[in-house]
Amino acid sequence: MLFLPNPHAPTARLFAEADIHRLADKAARTGWLLVIDEAYHQFSGTDYAPLARANPSVALLRTFSKAWGLGGVRAGYLLASPEVCNVVQNFVPPFGLPAHTAQILLAVLESPGYVQGIVQTLVAEREKLFQALQKHPTWRVYESQTNFLLVRTPDAAAAYQGLLRQGILVRRQDHYPGLEGCIRVSVGTPQENQRLLEAAFSLAEVPHA
Repeated sequence: MLFLPNPHAPTARLFAEADIHRLADKAARTGWLLVIDEAYHQFSGTDYAPLARANPSVALLRTFSKAWGLGGVRAGYLLASPEVCNVVQNFVPPFGLPAHTAQILLAVLESPGYVQGIVQTLVAEREKLFQALQKHPTWRVYESQTNFLLVRTPDAAAAYQGLLRQGILVRRQDHYPGLEGCIRVSVGTPQENQRLLEAAFSLAEVPHA
């Protein structure tokens, strides 16, 4: 079994579609399962459901935590072949979904278009934030297909503490190999993003236009 987050976290990048199809073909030929975690797929506009329908060796994981903004209910779901679902069902405890969680999900699913507006707003704000942070003198921001940005700083600990002192909470990523100096910045409201920019540029001690 191979788990592949797409878009990837914490890099916020997409794997090439051709590479994913090659992995899916290999899985079908050799009898293993490719599990694609699509937690952020609404923000990238990707959808591998057709691939999973056509190839029983592909399964998808999705969540209500990201685009739906329901991280507190801890709810997600699996899209897979009947054979895979039957195996997974054997490991799921009875009544695994709390009644209040089920009611919340039923309520939000009555308005399927609700999340589209949220995604459009966050994607637009993500691009504005990306463009602005590209002007930072010491930080390097990477392109994103999620609702967060990966930023490489000279010192992740200093950036984290400096932002925290100004009321901005980010997540350090410098404990991952190859991500030395990196922090992860979530995209927020226009007001929150502006506060982040002001704090980020103040740490560099340069004026922010």
